[in-house]
Amino acid sequence: MTTIAYHHKSRTMAADSRQTMNGRVVTDNAKKIKAEKGVWFAFTGKACDEELFIDYYFGRQETSLLPEAGALVFDDGVAYSVTVNESGSLDKFKLTMDFAVGSGSDFALAAMDNGKGARDAVKYAATRCVYTGGKVRVIKQP
Repeated sequence: MTTIAYHHKSRTMAADSRQTMNGRVVTDNAKKIKAEKGVWFAFTGKACDEELFIDYYFGRQETSLLPEAGALVFDDGVAYSVTVNESGSLDKFKLTMDFAVGSGSDFALAAMDNGKGARDAVKYAATRCVYTGGKVRVIKQP
């Protein structure tokens, strides 16, 4: 589980670094933000499926497996929420307001509704969501 927040006014995304498995903390230093070909991904879901998700994003579906991961994405100066649907196609939605995904998303959205930026929203979510924690990493829309 995780919390990824996008703050529209500042054009920033923040991600926690807690990785869990079967209700237990595996690490508080996971790197959920990755870049490939100038596109930035802030991942939620199964960490083992992040590379598969990137393959789907760039149209390289060489397997029938569907990634159980999603991401908030900065691509060509635009922020998106992206998932892979059951048919293997991308569901890609342009973000035009504050947005959050993951187990702490409701807390992060409430924090942003009350004036917090992406970093502080994820930090707040970590005080309420046991699946959110560790370092908070931030990227600004290129």
